[in-house]
Amino acid sequence: MMTAVSLLLGTAGLAVSDATARRLADRWMATAILLSLLVTATRFALDKAAAPPSWTRPIGIAWLPPIVGAFFALNAKREGRGLGAVAWSLLVYGFVVRGAVAALNLVATTLRLGSHYDVSALVYIENPITGHWHHFDSGSLEQLFFLSIVPQLAIWPIYTVAMGMLGAFAALLLVPRGLGRVPLVGAGVGMAPAQPER
Repeated sequence: MMTAVSLLLGTAGLAVSDATARRLADRWMATAILLSLLVTATRFALDKAAAPPSWTRPIGIAWLPPIVGAFFALNAKREGRGLGAVAWSLLVYGFVVRGAVAALNLVATTLRLGSHYDVSALVYIENPITGHWHHFDSGSLEQLFFLSIVPQLAIWPIYTVAMGMLGAFAALLLVPRGLGRVPLVGAGVGMAPAQPER
């Protein structure tokens, strides 16, 4: 499934014009947010289409922070900005994307949509820190607050910054220092007709 998603994104990348690719590259925060929201929408659509778990489990945004962090670091470096800007950008990215997931949790739970984002069935939950069991009324404000809002807006943004910074460090260590901006397809590349063999 991940291969299919990667191929789809790669094909979409080849299909956009150079002007669109430049605009997307210059708006790296918006691009990362948009792609993350598309992944979330894809996961929700697969859940609603009753896709098998082997299709839905790999689709999610939990694996994106290292990739987004690397993407942010390389773009920040190109713009002459440091790792502090990358960390703040990751925090903003985390709150926006996880805020959207929290909103989807609220809608899915309130309407009992029966997807991965619907927490109404989670009524007995063990606190992993204390071992204490909590009972929630299905669809209650308490359930939504503790099982959707708190994790999405308190825990996941911290994870996003931590994993994103690991991706940023890896990208800055692995990408050669003298690497400039990679030219877009067809940018200044001349093609000569093939010569017959002699």
